[in-house]
Amino acid sequence: MEESFELNSWDILYSSLLSGSINIAYAIASVALALVLFWFVDHFILKSVNFLDEIKKGNVAAGLFSGLIILSVALVVGMSMR
Repeated sequence: MEESFELNSWDILYSSLLSGSINIAYAIASVALALVLFWFVDHFILKSVNFLDEIKKGNVAAGLFSGLIILSVALVVGMSMR
């Protein structure tokens, strides 16, 4: 015996909102993780270099390095979500 299952518009809306909210939560978590890791590297690993001051002075290398830290965290978090 074959049962039919109907999807109404509320089911589709609910699943879309649920999926969207999960994606937003992952995005917020990855941004927070990237900022925490950047802070950790800035204060504990490379103590002699203050990246925020160097970026304010116009140091392009410090800006690129900071961006690469954040990009690498984003790639790791993105791959772990698959």
